[in-house]
Amino acid sequence: MKSNKNSLNTSVGFTLIELLVVIAIIAILAAILFPVFAKVREKARQTACLSNLKQIGLGVAQYEEDYDEQTPNGINNYGGGQGWAGQIYPYVKSNAVYVCPDDQPGVGGSYGMNANFAQPVDNTGNNPPRGTSLAAFAAPTRTVMLFEVNDSTGWLPSTELAKNGPFGASPVGVGNGNNYDPGGGNGPGTGPGGSGTMQYATGYMHASYTTGYGHFTGPLGRHTNGSNYLFADTHAKWVNGIDVASGYNNTTSPTDCGSNGYSAEATGCVDGAISATFSLN
Repeated sequence: MKSNKNSLNTSVGFTLIELLVVIAIIAILAAILFPVFAKVREKARQTACLSNLKQIGLGVAQYEEDYDEQTPNGINNYGGGQGWAGQIYPYVKSNAVYVCPDDQPGVGGSYGMNANFAQPVDNTGNNPPRGTSLAAFAAPTRTVMLFEVNDSTGWLPSTELAKNGPFGASPVGVGNGNNYDPGGGNGPGTGPGGSGTMQYATGYMHASYTTGYGHFTGPLGRHTNGSNYLFADTHAKWVNGIDVASGYNNTTSPTDCGSNGYSAEATGCVDGAISATFSLN
């Protein structure tokens, strides 16, 4: 019986053009999907950071219950408000909640307190700043309590919080970006023991000084162009920096939006663009 020569095995492969087409398709898909994956990853970090602030907010609420409805105020005279993290540590009992996943490794803390929360020291100058009464806020749902900072490596490590270290992980500021903001020192982000590298991670805010932009990580915030904030009523949410009025307590007009370098009153604003403020009144 003769063998069928036509049944010889033959190998069939891809042509060069077919391989190039497949590679091109994979490259196009990667170019489309990688940015999506990056955004999803950043969204997860933003959510983790927001969760941190919510936990800190619960700690603040418990602190206020124990201290006659007075907000944390820091425990030292210098740069009023520093030391707030140590004050509420017994209520949060975690060092991890003070650090945002997007911040630099080894930082002392990723959040700073609105310096307006710390009332001036008494006439002797020997006592720490006083806390603010909850009844003093014109609009607690719109008044910033905590904001995000970046690279506070010069401050005592967060492990010192349990010892109520006076400066540990406790930056303060009012968002203007002047020479005493946000750390209470004489340079961009410096403070007692400061490294000089700490900056706002909020993006530029309404009424921030253009000459103080070096105190910010950039024009846009850490998380998808904005950042997370904790408010006086202890709720936390993401806000675009430009929608936040920075500055000291407004003592001029309830419709002042910062044209004179001060923050807008929480109850109203002429241009209607302000959704949050550093001013208590």
